[in-house]
Amino acid sequence: CIKHLIYCICTNQAHPYSSLEEAPDTSILVQNISEDKAVAVFWFAATLVEEVGKTDSNSMKQLSLLVLILHLLADMLFRHKFHRRVIPNVDDIVPIISKYIATSDTAPSDGTVRLEAMNCFKVCLI
Repeated sequence: CIKHLIYCICTNQAHPYSSLEEAPDTSILVQNISEDKAVAVFWFAATLVEEVGKTDSNSMKQLSLLVLILHLLADMLFRHKFHRRVIPNVDDIVPIISKYIATSDTAPSDGTVRLEAMNCFKVCLI
C-alpha cells in the first residue's frame, strides 16, 4: 500500500491498485517528490505501523493464558503477524526515508521533512 500511495502522490492522480505492475520502481518515483508529499507519506507509513501494532496487541489481550503461551511459542518459530503485514512495505518506504536522512546533500527547507522521516524510521523499528 505504501508504493501505491507514493505512485498516486508522485503522479498526482488516482491509480487502481492493479496498475502497480506498470509503475516505476519506488526509488525512481521518490527522486522528485516534494517535501510536503514526502511528509504525507511518512505520516501514512508511521500510522500504518502503529495501527497494525494496535490490532495485534488488542487481539493478544483477548487470549486466555494457555492460548497466549502457545501463541508466544509460535511467535518464536514464525514471524509475528505484525511483521508479516508490514514487511512488504519496507522496500517501498526505505528509498524515501533514506532520501531525507541518509544523504547530506539533501537539505530540506526546514527540518520538518527530516523530522518526519526520522519519526517514521523510529516507528518502523519498534
